[in-house]
Amino acid sequence: MMNRNYNVSATAYDTPEIVELRKEFVSAQQAMRESQRQWADLLDEKSSRYTSLVTAQRPEYPTAKQIDGLARIAAWVHNDTPYGNTHGHPTDENKAAGRRLPAGVRYSAECHRINIMANAPFMTDSACRMWSLTDEEKASMRDILHSHSLHIVDEWAHDDGIALIVASAKNSGGNL
Repeated sequence: MMNRNYNVSATAYDTPEIVELRKEFVSAQQAMRESQRQWADLLDEKSSRYTSLVTAQRPEYPTAKQIDGLARIAAWVHNDTPYGNTHGHPTDENKAAGRRLPAGVRYSAECHRINIMANAPFMTDSACRMWSLTDEEKASMRDILHSHSLHIVDEWAHDDGIALIVASAKNSGGNL
């Protein structure tokens, strides 16, 4: 939309019709700005309410399904069971063997990488997620992996959780 400023002072070219039109333009601009402000306020209110409702649904992590998935991954690591593509999604062979992980956990045996995700929804007005895993939740997940005799070789955060490179503490003879 072009930025038209009709709120200008009188000119030598003014006629009564031009003066009246200028007044109408100024009035229309003011009404449009007020309408835009009201819509922005309404959208802010709705977005705030939406965020409140969704964040009230935030689960505690790790979830029971994530705990189960981490236990299954530990068994696969110890048994050197092939699982997942490089992104941690089950392969056709995994599916045929009945090996699938719950939402929120991915594993790539090839990379020895576990991805644990919050699966948090995106905010209404950005590409940011509504929440992330807390330091306490990440520590709890590390504790679960250690309790299953997994050694964490490396880890890093990503947009929806953490990635961990793991090795079997059972199969290493304590030499990691």
